[in-house]
Amino acid sequence: GYYQLALLSDDGAFLKTYAENGSEYILVNNNGTHPTKMACASEPVYLDHNTRLPIKIQYYQGPRFHISLVAMWRPWPVD
Repeated sequence: GYYQLALLSDDGAFLKTYAENGSEYILVNNNGTHPTKMACASEPVYLDHNTRLPIKIQYYQGPRFHISLVAMWRPWPVD
């Protein structure tokens, strides 16, 4: 089905995948110096038992007030 990806991070993080032409594509942007907060993808990805979704997570750790980096997913919310 369709899923929403998200990142819970302290300071900056990107969750990326790759387009068909091989270029990187940002799915979740949680960039900046900030306390732990969540950022969600604005569009769904389709996943089933045959899906391979290569991802890359880039993370920036600023001042060490919090340290967190959690990747999450859930079924895409239905209106």
